[in-house]
Amino acid sequence: MCRPLRSIHPDTIYHLYQRGNNRAFIYESEQDKAMFLKTLVETMGKYDLALLYYVIMDNHFHLVVRTGQDSLSEFMMVLQRKYTFRYNLRYQRSGNLYDGRFCSRSVENERQFRQLIHYLANNPVVAGLTSTPDEFPWCAHRLVIDGLVSFFDSDQLLSHFGSPPTQAMQEYREMVSNGKPCMVARKDCFAVDKSELPMYLDRIMDSFPLSSQEQESLRKGECPEPLIDVRNTMIHQMRDFGYSCTAISEYLSTDYFVVRRIAMKKAANSCQARICG
Repeated sequence: MCRPLRSIHPDTIYHLYQRGNNRAFIYESEQDKAMFLKTLVETMGKYDLALLYYVIMDNHFHLVVRTGQDSLSEFMMVLQRKYTFRYNLRYQRSGNLYDGRFCSRSVENERQFRQLIHYLANNPVVAGLTSTPDEFPWCAHRLVIDGLVSFFDSDQLLSHFGSPPTQAMQEYREMVSNGKPCMVARKDCFAVDKSELPMYLDRIMDSFPLSSQEQESLRKGECPEPLIDVRNTMIHQMRDFGYSCTAISEYLSTDYFVVRRIAMKKAANSCQARICG
């Protein structure tokens, strides 16, 4: 079954996210993060896209972009191929670096935009990499508060926090520092507000080769036999990303104990494999 085509619209804000293959590090050092940032700048310069925010973690990255007329998929393909080539050359390795195709989700309103920026800025704090967002060097936040001219559109970013610029900056800083609490399922997962959970579970579902009708069936708790393996794999992936069985069961309109049994079966199989190995 072919993967569904992405529905990407011009002049729309998207949150892009990509993780390392098997959750492995894609940045082994600060030099790797600098190399990725350089690759990002080079690639952005060739496409009609505006970068509004970014954060680079150890095993994943986030970008917030406003689309123009160019292909978002082509931009991400070029970015990932260039960085993978440079990474493989540096570490004398070969093969894919990323975990499948990237995830994309449109930002529908100002509330979503502010929540998105809030947890991206605080992602390094949640992961235990720093005590405050101000101290983390691999996030747009540092450049915003320092007022440095950079390759991303900080003016467009701050326009979502009011005017004039001085007031927008104050609102931005207060939002990052005092935004509403976020829920984190596990230390290595980025913060997600409970009200936004369905949006991120949607993103995982979108990575599977399902038609819109099949997606809707799964959300309603309907799982015909041909979709059982896909649904189970999807549950495993949602658990791998740190989402609770309760959240998954509510999203899939499925009994909690069904989800828990599927998740525990995978854990038991993994344990048995380690013992036999």
